[in-house]
Amino acid sequence: MIKLLIFDGGGTIWYSMDVLWEHYKAGFFYLGLTSKLDEFPYSLENCNELASLEKFNSRWNIAKALVALFFTKTDPDKILSSSDPDSKMTSIVQSCRENPLTGTRFEKLCAKLGFFLEEALYNYDESCYPACKNVPETLRQLHDKGFYLALLSNRRISSVEKILCALGIKELFAKVEAPILDEPEIKTIDPILKFFNVAKNESIFIGDSALDINSGKRFGLITVGVLSGMGTVRVLTKAKADYIISDIQGLHEIIEKINKGGD
Repeated sequence: MIKLLIFDGGGTIWYSMDVLWEHYKAGFFYLGLTSKLDEFPYSLENCNELASLEKFNSRWNIAKALVALFFTKTDPDKILSSSDPDSKMTSIVQSCRENPLTGTRFEKLCAKLGFFLEEALYNYDESCYPACKNVPETLRQLHDKGFYLALLSNRRISSVEKILCALGIKELFAKVEAPILDEPEIKTIDPILKFFNVAKNESIFIGDSALDINSGKRFGLITVGVLSGMGTVRVLTKAKADYIISDIQGLHEIIEKINKGGD
């Protein structure tokens, strides 16, 4: 029986993708890579999908991906449609680093863009983030049914708490885990399982990125990919999510199916 639901934050509980995209555009302009904001060469959809990859989910790593694509004039769709987009993107980043003509400039631009994105993100008013579709009502329904709700974010804990308070849903989560400062490369789920004293097969991890799905699978949880944020069907499918839903309202049907012993 399912007892515990662990949620990712951005893209699953609140929507921040368009804000991130505006920061990417401003960052390229700030670095002099474009002369106008509307000259940014990558769509919101492409940026979202790139950032949903496991190795490029952090601000610092998506900065490397965007600058590498720009340097090499690579179409992001060619990367994202490949069988292993993480490895393809990693290879392009590495080639830029190792290029004796551009390597030093590449590293400096990546560092500057990563710092810009980090600072811009945390200077943005947390009360302005909207909830993802059907989030407040679905969380309340699940809470009232007696499920434990936890949140595991790679965003700073102080920022996460401000967002949850602004959305009026903080009290629904019995446990909120997030870093104080540094954004982790992986999400560690064991402390949450120990806090609630539940088994892995009694828990579901819900997120919008390959990092979320792979983190859940690494700890043996049932995984649900949600299409309300960064991730697309092709990214979440390649990450081998157990289920993929359009928004978290679909959890009701999944939980019912699992608890009845269905596939």
